[in-house]
Amino acid sequence: MGGTRCAVATCNNTYKKAKKEGHLLSLHSFPRDSELRDCWVAACRRADDWNPLTSHVCSDHFTPNDFEADQRLQLWTGIKWKPKLKHGAIPSVQLPREGESLTND
Repeated sequence: MGGTRCAVATCNNTYKKAKKEGHLLSLHSFPRDSELRDCWVAACRRADDWNPLTSHVCSDHFTPNDFEADQRLQLWTGIKWKPKLKHGAIPSVQLPREGESLTND
């Protein structure tokens, strides 16, 4: 996942950059369920050709309630764990505004 970048059009987060800066960031694969995946694709507002099946959305675009466990747990305990999204979670935070469709280069 070294240079994996977030698929949201206005987001420049990458796994490598976050790790270097010490930013708690997780990247989440697009859902297999086609209806839910379509919701994620719409949230990304990408204008270019891209493949959601090989793309990821970073944790900055989800609310704390979208996750199975509280991310603060890792900070308090030092135990590493991979944050897991609740079934049906849809990116809803720090997204491009309505009508704003860009390319994520």
